[in-house]
Amino acid sequence: MKTKLEKSLLLLIILIMLVIAIILIATVAGNAFSFSAFKSKINIDKRDTVKLEKEEEEPHKGQVYVWDGLSWIWITPYKDMPANTLTEEDFNADVSYPVYTGDEYTTLRGIDVSEWQTTKDGKEFLIDWQQVARENLDFVFIRCGRRGYTEGGLFQDEYFTYNIQNALANGMKCGVYFFSQAVNESEAIEEAEYVLDIIKDYDITYPIMFDWERQDGVDGARTADLNPAIVNDCALAFCRTIEAAGYEAGIYFNQYLGYHYFNLPEFKDFDLWVADPDAVQSFYYHCDYWQCTFDATVAGIEGVVDMNLLFVPKE
Repeated sequence: MKTKLEKSLLLLIILIMLVIAIILIATVAGNAFSFSAFKSKINIDKRDTVKLEKEEEEPHKGQVYVWDGLSWIWITPYKDMPANTLTEEDFNADVSYPVYTGDEYTTLRGIDVSEWQTTKDGKEFLIDWQQVARENLDFVFIRCGRRGYTEGGLFQDEYFTYNIQNALANGMKCGVYFFSQAVNESEAIEEAEYVLDIIKDYDITYPIMFDWERQDGVDGARTADLNPAIVNDCALAFCRTIEAAGYEAGIYFNQYLGYHYFNLPEFKDFDLWVADPDAVQSFYYHCDYWQCTFDATVAGIEGVVDMNLLFVPKE
């Protein structure tokens, strides 16, 4: 028989063990909660780090990578300019120049000519417009004049009168372009007025185009290092003057000028003509006219000539 003392000691030991057990359970539970919270914090921090790393990996979010004719660059697309939707699948590549086979547009085919198409190997070869008219071309752009590189004088293309008269006489639909070297808006307006005077007696049914080009390799060129914003303003002044006289107006440019010189949304009401010789037009924005090759051959013209496509959206 156990004594009362032994029973008391046994009860005390049991109570102590219960207290110890309760303390251990509380400690383990607390540690587990702390670990869970710590683990959650680690996961949150990890997500934040991944997010930051992702942002660092995507510094060009909202931009597109394009070829500007000299190098690959990032651009932020204009929101109010339609993108070019043409792909390689839209063209027949088994011919000397692209032929559109897609469903979105009706395409018209045309050439552009100047005094450079009248000489070959130092000899004069006038364009035979009767032969050209049989080539199923829809239009022709004829250079009507130019401004000099260094002195800035205005000159009519030496063969403009011959070309425009004979093209029209053979039923060709004509537009014209002017090779500009304007260095301010006043000169651009002067060029437009010069063109309007040259063409006043002819039936011009296609646009009058402003063709400004860099002349980096010409000693003493007035336009060397001209600020792109000035070129943009010159083009606008030219187009607005032409439009005010009742004609369609537009600008001609290559990819580099298109990305670096012109604020294209300002020209959305004018025709855009891009020089991008290739199997498919790669300029990011939609253009009305695409100069797709410099090396087309057309009966009636000695040597090669530029070929162009006009994209008319289908109804």
